[in-house]
Amino acid sequence: MQDFNVLTLEEELSSEELELVVAAFSELYHRLTFKHHRRLKLKVVCGVDRAEWVMTLARNAKVGSSLELVPNNDFVRNDWSAQDASILFLPTHKRAGKITREALSQGVPVVSFQNESIAEYVDQSCGMLVRSRNRSQDIDAFSRILSMLYFDPEVRKLLNKVALVKYREISGFATRRRSWSYS
Repeated sequence: MQDFNVLTLEEELSSEELELVVAAFSELYHRLTFKHHRRLKLKVVCGVDRAEWVMTLARNAKVGSSLELVPNNDFVRNDWSAQDASILFLPTHKRAGKITREALSQGVPVVSFQNESIAEYVDQSCGMLVRSRNRSQDIDAFSRILSMLYFDPEVRKLLNKVALVKYREISGFATRRRSWSYS
């Protein structure tokens, strides 16, 4: 079984959305046996001003040992390889097109709420989108997606590959290549 690193960006989320991230991750974590716990990481790219609050959230959810805080200034947006992100978990209703494109450009699938900004770039081929209902159902839906992605690394590999293809499509790379002519 491969490691499963769930990456989220605190600056892109409201407090309620970040609480949802921790709750969904916690639900997955507590459904698993101890041997799986060491394979799970919740990596939160976070500013210094909210780091203590994020650690408290994780401790209260009893997932503090799986939390890794990544200082904002250590996170290089155009090179996500240092974070070894399995997915970008960004359950937001706000515009998040830029960060979504950045994730896809690195082959990182996106898990989010279904909204216009994200759905413009992400479909079921390169990520997972959840229709928002209520907090309890949202936590359950995201936790189930995290569980499926954790237990099925083949699906993750496919999503990784298609994320890169999707990025090329939305960036126009595929179209430009076909239209070049060397006469």
